[in-house]
Amino acid sequence: MNKIISFILLALISGCATYKVELAENSSVAKIALNPDAPILVKQENLYPEGFQCFEPMLFVLTLGLIPTNCTDSYSASITTDQQKIVPLGSFKVTTIGGWAALIIAPLPQWRFGSPDKPEIEIRKLSAMSDK
Repeated sequence: MNKIISFILLALISGCATYKVELAENSSVAKIALNPDAPILVKQENLYPEGFQCFEPMLFVLTLGLIPTNCTDSYSASITTDQQKIVPLGSFKVTTIGGWAALIIAPLPQWRFGSPDKPEIEIRKLSAMSDK
């Protein structure tokens, strides 16, 4: 019975993930203040996640999460103004780390525990934090 409980706990912990959203380049998040209710248009720039063991996490599986995955997705974001003009906001990166390392990294200020929601929501949260 203890082996079953240990296996379940190990499987849960190895499935943990944490993520952060950060500004990459040429970002002007302050432009969201022009129209705070404007929808954010997000386009993913990379076809597949980039990073260590992201596409085929063989070491992650064999070590039950001791060797973490590190995935990065790149996005470009823009908003539509009241005059129906598209204003670019810049580039954003969403970095996700899975495995045991997520338990150590998750309490750090920029990181959030779990998997990222829609990029639009995360970029809006990031802009709300930068306005303060």
